[in-house]
Amino acid sequence: MPIYTPVSVCNLALAKVGDESAQITSIPATPSEEYSKEANLCAKFYEVTLREVLEATEWKWARKRIALAQNVDTPSFEWDYSFALPADCARPLKVSSTTDTQRQYNYTSEWDIEDGNVVSNQDELWMLYVANVSTLSKADALFIRTLYTALATKLVYPLTENRNLTKDIMNEYEMQVLPEARRVNSYSGRILPTVDSSWLNATHNNSIYDINSRFDLDDDYGTVL
Repeated sequence: MPIYTPVSVCNLALAKVGDESAQITSIPATPSEEYSKEANLCAKFYEVTLREVLEATEWKWARKRIALAQNVDTPSFEWDYSFALPADCARPLKVSSTTDTQRQYNYTSEWDIEDGNVVSNQDELWMLYVANVSTLSKADALFIRTLYTALATKLVYPLTENRNLTKDIMNEYEMQVLPEARRVNSYSGRILPTVDSSWLNATHNNSIYDINSRFDLDDDYGTVL
């Protein structure tokens, strides 16, 4: 699988807008007259576009899990505890009050995000989230396509002043590229039912028992033979 870099993504975006002859070799730390218009625009838009795309869906290649660190200060009302949000968190996905991984259900917790912290009534929390990555070495092809198309939507008009082309690329991103990436990303993996309370837990287990009593099931995996 090819390894993409910020520079190669920018060059794909430039090719997307028809500016393939003006490929860049580096992204300036700060835009200036020393660099080409293309390089300066990439410096202006690449980082914010990367963050926007990471926040756009639950990219599985960029997921991380962490035990949250409880803050000394607690919320003044409504919530009992506060936890520091991971510094590299682009999009929180799930917060759990246990690391239990029983195959029939997962535990989750009520929580919210406030002022860079996670608030909850649980005194221990674990978080699954999309990380705000800086390297693309593990990125899949659909993410790269989504990223360079999103970047092209920002580069196209400053470089071409072509409103029709700008509209076409924006429509492609919003109606085709991003929805396709979300659809394919959602297919990988298997999430079991979520059960939060003891009552639901008992109900869920009873329903499983009723089904199991009618079939011969594999003891380890619960699959129909």
